[in-house]
Amino acid sequence: MAEIGQARLEALYNIAWRHFVRYGLEGANVQTIAREAGVSRQTIYNRFGDKKCFFDEVIEKREARFLART
Repeated sequence: MAEIGQARLEALYNIAWRHFVRYGLEGANVQTIAREAGVSRQTIYNRFGDKKCFFDEVIEKREARFLART
């Protein structure tokens, strides 16, 4: 499995966050998120398992970032 560099992973989280906020879990498209982040859809599934786990991780990362600022 190809590893994602830290900068690309941060970009992936940010792009995914925007898509999940705009379209919700059901409406967000993993292929579109992957393309915008410069990774393959399979890389996302290999790293996160499924769309719901990916969503949960994105939300957790955003929450941690928010809490670190307060």
